[in-house]
Amino acid sequence: MVLKLSKNRDEVCYPFIQETSVLCDFEVLTDELCGHIGEIIDLTPFG
Repeated sequence: MVLKLSKNRDEVCYPFIQETSVLCDFEVLTDELCGHIGEIIDLTPFG
């Protein structure tokens, strides 16, 4: 498999983005989920 550099900057940190494995999809989705959870925690006022 020949990897092509994506023009989408969001995909640069995922060198495996061209793979067709279900595990790859799981990795991308869980990373996105963690990003959203982190953003929610950051916006939540503590105190």
